[in-house]
Amino acid sequence: MAAIERLKKKQEPTVSIALMRMKPARETLMPTNKPTNNMKVTSSEDDTSEDTREGGTHPAGTEPAPSSTLAGALQELLNRVSEYYITAHQFHWNVVGSDFAEFHDFFEEVYSDAWASLDPIAENIRKLDQMVDIEFGQPDECEGVDEMIKCLAEMNNALISKLKDAIDMADKEREQGILNFLADRLDTHQKYQWQITSFQK
Repeated sequence: MAAIERLKKKQEPTVSIALMRMKPARETLMPTNKPTNNMKVTSSEDDTSEDTREGGTHPAGTEPAPSSTLAGALQELLNRVSEYYITAHQFHWNVVGSDFAEFHDFFEEVYSDAWASLDPIAENIRKLDQMVDIEFGQPDECEGVDEMIKCLAEMNNALISKLKDAIDMADKEREQGILNFLADRLDTHQKYQWQITSFQK
């Protein structure tokens, strides 16, 4: 009996441990197109890649709002305030003359206020479900205190006009929270306009 058992064992096929560990060549060489749990299947409708049609630089479906809407008016205001901020900051650095200290401090107050308003303006655009696309303008080339004050007065007056337009749109679209914010900004810029024009007299 023992001999028969030894004979059976001898005739049983043996499998190499190395072969047991090998994966089928088909599995290792042939890529699969089936999605895994970590893969997301997207279609052309879900595509949010950058839209390069007509030279666009905005992600697909995120073009700035038309200027005829409140979001568009806020976007225009944001761009104007950014230019105003840069200009006032440059004046703060470059002002010279006997009244340096007074105007140095005044320009700092102006640009600090403008900088603080940029984020709330942008966030109000997002509240209206629109993307923000800020464009920092180039500061005006103004030399000397008198010319700086003149430039700032013109820019601030243009901001007052943009604020009034945005307030009218906020009222039309019944956005009371945004309207209140814009009314506060209008009051601030009107105060600065009074101070700036006083320097010109």
